[in-house]
Amino acid sequence: MTSTHKTGPAPARRRPGRPVDPAARERRIAAILAAARRCFARDGFWKASIGDICREAEISPGNLYQYFDSKDDIVLAMAEAERQSILELLRGWLDTDDLAATVDNYSALVFQAPGPEQRAEARLAVEVLAEASRNPRIAEAFCRVDDDLRQAIADAIRRAQANGTVDPALPPEPAATAMLAIYDGLIGRLVIEPAEGCDALLAAARCAAQALLRRPPTAGSS
Repeated sequence: MTSTHKTGPAPARRRPGRPVDPAARERRIAAILAAARRCFARDGFWKASIGDICREAEISPGNLYQYFDSKDDIVLAMAEAERQSILELLRGWLDTDDLAATVDNYSALVFQAPGPEQRAEARLAVEVLAEASRNPRIAEAFCRVDDDLRQAIADAIRRAQANGTVDPALPPEPAATAMLAIYDGLIGRLVIEPAEGCDALLAAARCAAQALLRRPPTAGSS
């Protein structure tokens, strides 16, 4: 997926307010994206305006437009950042000796006593998914993200099958699709679930992982 960050013109043509230092530029972009995430999670995609994002990031609209042309471009950049973050996590799944236990630990991290930040991230996920249903450009970007994640999970399943910890009869791609769908659904539930109900979400995530990432049958089992 191509990043939506602008590459930056030659120094002689640089627009005012845009840092020349690449590290400073990346920090500014990260600050804008973090502010947008907070605004979208708090107010919803349609209600949150460029002005709201600017106030949250403590920058002027002119400064923001040095990096992004629209809210759509901000969401696309968020999608790319999320893709890189999750792919980095999933690369670790390739090296684990027990994929089911690793997924179980991850489920506990997400669903066990989630705090305000995790619930805000869940609201953001629901907001962006809803926007993808209306906006073909964002839908296309998130389909590419899903394809990458599905392939990474399928690769982890194949690796686990090779080391004998997951049933070799399990079809990796359909299982990866099921894992993504179940996870997305549980994240959606996290938006409305009261604190005391999160144990049920964790139990559901663990049940799904155990069913999908089943162990190879032992000798003599039917």
